[in-house]
Amino acid sequence: MKHMPTNFRPENLVKLQMRDSKLQKLWEGVHSLAGLMVMDLKESKNLEEVPDLSLATNLQTLDLSYCSSLVELTSSIQYLKKLKWLHMSYCENLKTLPTGMYLQSLDHLILGGCSRLKILPDISTNISTLILDETGIDEFGFIFRLKKPISLGFCKTKIEKLWAMEQSLAGLREMVLDGSKNLEEVPDLSMATNLQILHLDYCSSLVELTSSIQHLNKLKTLHMSYCENLETLPTGMYLQSLDHLYLGGCSRLKILPDISTNISILILDETGIDEFSFIFRLKKPIFLGFRKTKIEKLWAIEQPLTSIITMLSPTLRRLFLSNIPSLVELPSSIQNLHNLDILEITECINLKTLPTGINLQYLHDLILRGCSRLRTFPDISTSIEQLYLGRTGIVEVPWWINKFSKLEYLGMESCSNLERVSLNIYKLKDLLVDFSDCGALTEASWTDFPDNLSPEVSTYFSCLNLDPEALLHQRPFVFEQLVMSGEEVPSYFTHRTTGTSSSLTIPLPPTSLSQPFFRFRACVLGFFDSVNTYGNNMVFIRVDCRFRGIFGDSFDYFGQQQLFRKNKIDSYLFIFECRIPLNKDISPICQLNYDHVDVQLHLSNRMDATFRSKILDPQELHHLSNISESKFNLKGWGIRLAEDCLSPKNQLGDPNTLPRVCEDNIVKQECRDSCEETENNNKRMRIT
Repeated sequence: MKHMPTNFRPENLVKLQMRDSKLQKLWEGVHSLAGLMVMDLKESKNLEEVPDLSLATNLQTLDLSYCSSLVELTSSIQYLKKLKWLHMSYCENLKTLPTGMYLQSLDHLILGGCSRLKILPDISTNISTLILDETGIDEFGFIFRLKKPISLGFCKTKIEKLWAMEQSLAGLREMVLDGSKNLEEVPDLSMATNLQILHLDYCSSLVELTSSIQHLNKLKTLHMSYCENLETLPTGMYLQSLDHLYLGGCSRLKILPDISTNISILILDETGIDEFSFIFRLKKPIFLGFRKTKIEKLWAIEQPLTSIITMLSPTLRRLFLSNIPSLVELPSSIQNLHNLDILEITECINLKTLPTGINLQYLHDLILRGCSRLRTFPDISTSIEQLYLGRTGIVEVPWWINKFSKLEYLGMESCSNLERVSLNIYKLKDLLVDFSDCGALTEASWTDFPDNLSPEVSTYFSCLNLDPEALLHQRPFVFEQLVMSGEEVPSYFTHRTTGTSSSLTIPLPPTSLSQPFFRFRACVLGFFDSVNTYGNNMVFIRVDCRFRGIFGDSFDYFGQQQLFRKNKIDSYLFIFECRIPLNKDISPICQLNYDHVDVQLHLSNRMDATFRSKILDPQELHHLSNISESKFNLKGWGIRLAEDCLSPKNQLGDPNTLPRVCEDNIVKQECRDSCEETENNNKRMRIT
């Protein structure tokens, strides 16, 4: 639809939201829009003009961000005396804004990414938030005519200098200049006495920081990461409110003066600083980062962490270290930092020993990537949720892995010495595991099958280098999702198709519908055609079933989407478990003589409403909603029914490996769970 229908009457509109529409224009002429308060046309990439809004006198919010076909904004905007928010981010072809107008209520003006916009007229002096990131604007005298500027953003602009003399900016709270690579000096900030946040990350032409910063007694956050030519910071000053100081990547910075003892977050990764006594004068350090530093005086001594940990405050919550060749042992005194919640020690190639018998009760993230001589599994906390052990020398995932009751992710990619994995790993619910490129790990490496296997196990494996046939035929191997590399659907899947066909018809064994669940494993083979902008390809997979009877009866089950994501364009096998509840409430159906099931595969790069409803994290929801560039190309897929798994001729593994009692327990638990799951899934079932 290029425009609204001719019979469209917007007179009673209060909110118009048409994000991602295909409209070129909304309507012709002038309409009475006195009730309209919000107009949201975000990502309407074909929109060429905004309609006449002269009678929308109560409009407060106008969002035109990412309307990339817009060249200009209607002059009728001058009548919007109540407009508070005007968002036009990434209107890439926008060249001009109307002049000769004054919007007295305008508070937020967002123009970031309007790269062709050269001039910003004086449209209001009441703006508090002004974002001009990545614009072509090179004249900014209007800033000083603002009565109450609070937040100013100039990220990735081409300006070399903002202003040359002292200016009154008493209301300014936040100033962001990240990525302004041509910026050679920070302006005089003597009068910006209420400034709390100053961002100068990636301002690579900056050599020094203005001494006027000494007047910023309310400054809390100073970001100067990757100011690669920064050589000095002002001395002889004290910023009493400074809490966050980010200097990572300032490789020419040799000295850090004592500018505050109240800093809680200090990041010095990849700096040239070689004197570190200031660290021990900090009153309340929480987060210290020293990745790839040149603090040779600290790291050259024997057992460097023994001395530093003794002097660090127990308030410390996050410690980041890397590339310390002299680090051989992590001292047991690490337990004195009892508030640690993240500990990262990476690329310490000589680290061999971790302490035992300690429990850092708040530690939820432990990162030991690249510590190639570390051979023992870490045992310093049972509270860990994220455990990153990639490229270590660890030989075994031990039997006591089940002590990590909160573990959500175990990353052991490229652990070339890993030989054994205890199947007690299955006792951990909702665990994501990555064993990719573990060359010594074979299908025979899964040991010590656990007793009392939880029927609620939902483990997600990535095992890219293993033989799919051998691993899948091993009876104890239980998972919710499995990702492997491959070029064809394994013969393990007894019902297979090739090419782009999305349907399979499978004969039903006589007892299939007499069980609490109709269970099967599905395998989807394919590849991504490219790596998307975010470096993480995704595909949502759903399997639907239509059960058919010999008398023409049928009922449908609409499956739930499964999300798979990988960051390469290799050929993958995405394998997952499916359970369809067959509760006594639908027992009349089960009594019918159903003899086959039509299985339909659905692939999408977007989540459906059911999947969306389960995501509670707003950031994750936004991330999944906006990644849709990569396409997954189907090469084939297959199904293996649970009855095939239980058939004696298909039990290729040792029949004693998995005691029958475990299997019975699972069935009994499924009987108890089926009522609840059926209630949740009945909305997806249709009977004909």
